[in-house]
Amino acid sequence: MMCAEQNEYINALSKLSQENVRYAVIGTFGLLAHGFSIDGYTVSDCDIIVDSSGTHLQQAWQILKDDGWETFLWDVLITEFPSQESLKNKYYIRARRGHTTIDICYEHDSIDYAEWLERRRRIGEIYVADSADIIELKRTNDREKDRALLAKLNLRT
Repeated sequence: MMCAEQNEYINALSKLSQENVRYAVIGTFGLLAHGFSIDGYTVSDCDIIVDSSGTHLQQAWQILKDDGWETFLWDVLITEFPSQESLKNKYYIRARRGHTTIDICYEHDSIDYAEWLERRRRIGEIYVADSADIIELKRTNDREKDRALLAKLNLRT
């Protein structure tokens, strides 16, 4: 895997794994974890999906907060876990530390969380979504940066 913040992300995600948080890395960082080579592409963050049933989301937030990450709901700093009402239609909690950002996604229109989490793989110390799921999400999002990434990987867009 090639990413300047790789160790920072893996250390944080390993803590989630150790505490049995049900999550999976998605996005470009997930593709890097699968071994895809993406020369010249900058990874700006690490996106994960978290099982929003039970306490997994709150547990992920607490682990990162306790590890020194600042957490935000949209752009509002949060020091307490938000209410269910506050979480609605916000899609993710963002955790930042230094130059690293982890987006903890708990809602997404194109992701079937139960299926994706069932298909996830453990790679080293972290859980990563199936690469086919990640690639399909990038195709579905159809953003310029995703099209450029898929082209770098020689995948049809």
